[in-house]
Amino acid sequence: MSGIDLVNIRTFDLNLLRALHALLENSNVSAAARQLNLSQPATSAALSRLRQALGDVLLVREGNRMSLSPRADRLLPRVRLLMTEIELALRDDRFDPITSERAFRIAATDDAIEIIVTPLIERLRIVAPGILMDIVGVAEDVAGDLAAGKIDVAIAAGWWLRHARNRELLLRDRYVGISGDKKRFDLAAYAGAQHVLVAPHGRNPSVVDSALRKIGMTRKVAITVPDFASAARLVATGSMIATMPSRIAVHYSKHYRLNVFELPLKVPELDIAMAFHPRAMSDPAIIWLMDEFRGSAGRTIVNSSGTRLRPPIRRPTVPARQAGTKRRNEKGG
Repeated sequence: MSGIDLVNIRTFDLNLLRALHALLENSNVSAAARQLNLSQPATSAALSRLRQALGDVLLVREGNRMSLSPRADRLLPRVRLLMTEIELALRDDRFDPITSERAFRIAATDDAIEIIVTPLIERLRIVAPGILMDIVGVAEDVAGDLAAGKIDVAIAAGWWLRHARNRELLLRDRYVGISGDKKRFDLAAYAGAQHVLVAPHGRNPSVVDSALRKIGMTRKVAITVPDFASAARLVATGSMIATMPSRIAVHYSKHYRLNVFELPLKVPELDIAMAFHPRAMSDPAIIWLMDEFRGSAGRTIVNSSGTRLRPPIRRPTVPARQAGTKRRNEKGG
């Protein structure tokens, strides 16, 4: 059970669990003491008792810092989950958003923040004025973060949440292009332009590259950025173009000098989804919050309907070799 031997579980002081959690999370006695609201000597004493009870050093000094021992590193995700389960077991099942001071931790990509989370904030300040919300980026192992209780809910593209055990569709969007000057693109001009790629976890082929590859074409990704906001700023100030979901593109076109245009090739639609851990279904507060996100996504769909973009220039597909020649003769756009 969380690394504590069944032989000594009856004698293990369960009051030490909070100290164990804080020490493993912080890998630092002083930081753990602040989190526990204890003195440093008291936290050091707790560490000594934990070392004796578990038969492991837990924290190892490396120069001027402490790091987790191999066993402590294995214990950390289990202790996180254990503390989350204890909190859920002891929490009052009743939830009143008007009086609650619950703190939520939401992982979301920047497009989800702009089109779903941000429009909801003003409403929450009225219907749930006391709640707190920490919004963090979506990690590669988002399913692990949900399982460990590090986040309550994640909102991102469906493919990003594919490993989460429970997820549901919030809205569907299509990809469009943005440019700073040129207003319309045929396929050759689009493929031949300098592209900005939004790639939070590194340069990897996107749906656009797959679509181009199917018709024997490629594009040049001149620069990668971690979020759509950075892509919009770069495109607005130069001759590069970017591809992004239509709702976030239209949003940024209201803040930067951007032209939003329909893509001259067929690209699969994008699903924006919400992921959660199964235990969330026994937490009235998270059930309430997810319902608020559903409502915000629904209002986004209604508010964005009817948006008209510049159509692409329809010309015969240029073979890959010819497209490369044209690209060398074109100015960036």
